[in-house]
Amino acid sequence: MEKVNSQSMIESETIIHENDLAFEFIMNHLRLINGFSIQNFEEKTGLNISSIDKELKTALDKKLISMNHEMIKPTLLGQRFLNDLLSIFLK
Repeated sequence: MEKVNSQSMIESETIIHENDLAFEFIMNHLRLINGFSIQNFEEKTGLNISSIDKELKTALDKKLISMNHEMIKPTLLGQRFLNDLLSIFLK
């Protein structure tokens, strides 16, 4: 409570290694029903969406995500098997 009162709410910070950027982004955003925009992925990670083409294709083939030229969303199956979906992107 002291930290909240002193406006110092950040307990700690961790620098995410470049190799983990895509996974960290996807782990946080595929938990959301609405998924994420490709533009947001590229802006936040500094990576081109093509850097995860192989993983996206695998997730699409398993019907765990839906994707168009703007958005990537978990399907109902992807929501139910989120750990399986995320494991595709874990390097």
